Amino acid sequence: MTIQRHQYILLAIFIFYLIMSILTPLIHDDLQWGSAYGIEMLKEGFQSLNGRYLGNTLEIIAVRIPLFRYLTYSICAVLMISMIFQYITDMKHRQSERSFMYMTIFMFVLLIPTAIYSQTYGWFAGFYNYVPATLCSFFILRCSLKIFEGWHLKPSESITLIVVSLIGQWFMENMTLFNVMISFLLVVGVIYKYKRLPSVVLAMSLSTVIGALIMFMNPNYLNIIAGKSNYQKVSDEQHGIIAKVIGTLFSQFPDKIIFQSIVILTVMALLMIMLIKRSHLTRLNKSTLIIGLLSAPLYTVLVRIPFHFEQSNEAWSVAITNMIVAVIFFLSLNFAIIKGLPSGRVKRYCIILLWMIPLMTAPLLIVQPIGPRNFYSIYMIYVIITMALISQMNLRPYKIVLAITAVMALSLIIIFSTISIAQFKRINALENAIKQNPHLTEYTVSRLPFESYMQHSSPYDEKKTTIFKTYWGVPEHVKLDFK
Repeated sequence: MTIQRHQYILLAIFIFYLIMSILTPLIHDDLQWGSAYGIEMLKEGFQSLNGRYLGNTLEIIAVRIPLFRYLTYSICAVLMISMIFQYITDMKHRQSERSFMYMTIFMFVLLIPTAIYSQTYGWFAGFYNYVPATLCSFFILRCSLKIFEGWHLKPSESITLIVVSLIGQWFMENMTLFNVMISFLLVVGVIYKYKRLPSVVLAMSLSTVIGALIMFMNPNYLNIIAGKSNYQKVSDEQHGIIAKVIGTLFSQFPDKIIFQSIVILTVMALLMIMLIKRSHLTRLNKSTLIIGLLSAPLYTVLVRIPFHFEQSNEAWSVAITNMIVAVIFFLSLNFAIIKGLPSGRVKRYCIILLWMIPLMTAPLLIVQPIGPRNFYSIYMIYVIITMALISQMNLRPYKIVLAITAVMALSLIIIFSTISIAQFKRINALENAIKQNPHLTEYTVSRLPFESYMQHSSPYDEKKTTIFKTYWGVPEHVKLDFK
């Protein structure tokens, strides 16, 4: 059997993530899951924690069995790239040029904001909850779109859809609710369009609901609703639920949904501008859409960054300005796709994907805290839409994409090689210091370089320091300072 070029590219991507999984150290919650705490949680069925049964279980196994961690990390990362490619194939209803598409998707995935990377690819506890959750939701959405378009799923696809609809509910709460909403919309849509309910849709919907019920039957969610959780909350003494929703909507959503991913959104906007210029719209309509598409990128470069607005999201004047610009940009993107793309599946898919973003993020308005990791799936939607536009325009700058991708991949390997060596040195030095001086009472631990690429690579409070000491076998009486 002849191995084709696109298979070599996928193999190279797999090897890259295999290397990254080896170089990425266990940090933050990884250490807690790797201690006796992880086994205690597993034995009690996570009843005092949450309903992320599958994500938690994968993390417990991953931190204890390196080979499992390396393989599952790499496979999930490659599956995400393959999933995005499948969306483009569905839109075009034919195979796209695989080598270029895989390489370009990989490039955009590498362009993921550092804040999101640090809480997903750079942190195993985040990775095993957010990446598989997104994979499951994207698979459910993809199959749902195919069913609504009138395609017949293969028997293997139908069985996989039903299974994924069940187990895909045990990762992240907002994605669980998103999957329920997708199944509901599909039931309504197919009944309205075809005047019948296919058995696969009924089975998938029941599976989704059962999975969601199993998750939310976890007793700790009642504590969250009652305000008894020290971590996740729906309201607190200072802010009621309405105030919290409004605060999150204005102070965090524009930042996390739009400005955090401004690089890929700028690429998307420029591609849409090129399509608009080719369209038959009036000059006024073209100018209006172009101004709207440039609103967020120009605001970011000319105002947000120079005046450090990214550090002032809590200020109401900044929050309102961010919201206005974000809404203008989001609506302009919608209108540009409607007006700039020819009728067909590409346009339908792009519009649907854009409006999946509010569905995915709506549950995050209520439960706090939220962070960049909650918007990993949103970024991947942007990658799908950007790739759809590139495919629509038949752009093939292969050499440029290859050069950019190679530089970014090599840079990450160098960065995490430096981190891995520093991690080995600091733990080895700590263990030697304890062995050589049994009466040691205080020790300064070096912080790791490139901390922004990881989630709290050094403990930030007493509790996390205790976890660090327990995992690495540091006696309780030894005080650790991280500098």
